[in-house]
Amino acid sequence: MGKWRQGDFVLGEMAFLWAADPSEAPVEHMSDAEYGEQISIETIERGMVVLTQTCDIVRSSAQRPFLEIAPLVPVDEQHLQGIRMGARPQYAYLPEAAAHHLVADLDRVMTVSKRLFSRYEPVAGCTTDAQRLEFSQALARKRVRFAFPDDFDTGLKPLRSRIHDKHDKKSPEGEALAYIKQIRVLAEPNWDAERVNVTFYFVVPGNFAETDRAKLQTMAQQWMDRLNLPARFAKPDSVVVRLEDITGWDYALSALLDLDHLSISGEDE
Repeated sequence: MGKWRQGDFVLGEMAFLWAADPSEAPVEHMSDAEYGEQISIETIERGMVVLTQTCDIVRSSAQRPFLEIAPLVPVDEQHLQGIRMGARPQYAYLPEAAAHHLVADLDRVMTVSKRLFSRYEPVAGCTTDAQRLEFSQALARKRVRFAFPDDFDTGLKPLRSRIHDKHDKKSPEGEALAYIKQIRVLAEPNWDAERVNVTFYFVVPGNFAETDRAKLQTMAQQWMDRLNLPARFAKPDSVVVRLEDITGWDYALSALLDLDHLSISGEDE
């Protein structure tokens, strides 16, 4: 497996197996394996991508004998571009697989032996360090998204709706959203306090012009006015920052707000 890396994939019909209740699947999809009230279902996919970190892929099979893989599934051009922008955390974008209109389905993960997968010739899913970083961040995003309190999440609905409506539109708001790389939220003293002060950090690229930052700051405060947060939350503050401007402490304590279309890479375009 020495030539394999995280994000490498195999094209061609491959079987994906998952355990289910007998009532969940049509008979034609059932395998021969039955274990009491559990059955094993096999579906044929267009290909598989390796999710395991590269350092564990290349380690000896005696130490780390298994790989995690996910199926590659077809999507249309519109959904492909949305996934590329991070609109659907269920999926991960791979530049080389995208040429075939395929993306990784992260909701379905299967364990296979390295000995089995070493039979295949890998196709590089990513060809640059930036692409590899973006793919690894998509995997992390799927697993580590912060669980905001229910009342806060409900109060965010007007902001979510506004961003969905304006993203990719030829308007001042649409153009502003295209520059925002992350939205991070800091709660003080903590999310469970009786009175919570919330700060929204709108993170922009390092080369973002100061004049544009002032315009975006005004727009960000207008977005804050749309929020419908419960009384225990003070009126939120908004700050437009570059990653190099935010302190490491505030970055570590803040949580990434996943509003779909926004990038999470933090990298300059």
